[in-house]
Amino acid sequence: RSLAVNHAVRKRNYIKTNLIEDAQRVVDSINLQKLVKLIDEKGFPNFEEHGFEFTELSALLTHQAMYSDTMFLQVVDIIELGREYGIFTKSFVGFLADRRLD
Repeated sequence: RSLAVNHAVRKRNYIKTNLIEDAQRVVDSINLQKLVKLIDEKGFPNFEEHGFEFTELSALLTHQAMYSDTMFLQVVDIIELGREYGIFTKSFVGFLADRRLD
């Protein structure tokens, strides 16, 4: 392929990737707000009452903490609440902060 064709393909892939990432950001923002609402209404999630485990919640929070400072701070608030229930460690916040810097 020519250099121009390679550039066009890379540009198309870049635009497609950005559109997907933008859509994921919107969906994750909505999911985070739903999680906050559920915690406010029903308390901190646990397997017995809500049907999912720590690993699923930590994966969700890890993903959502990447987008913006606002979302990161919301995630930190959730982690701090989870620490009261013995679910998260303080180092989890450090892990998320380090991950955002990479």
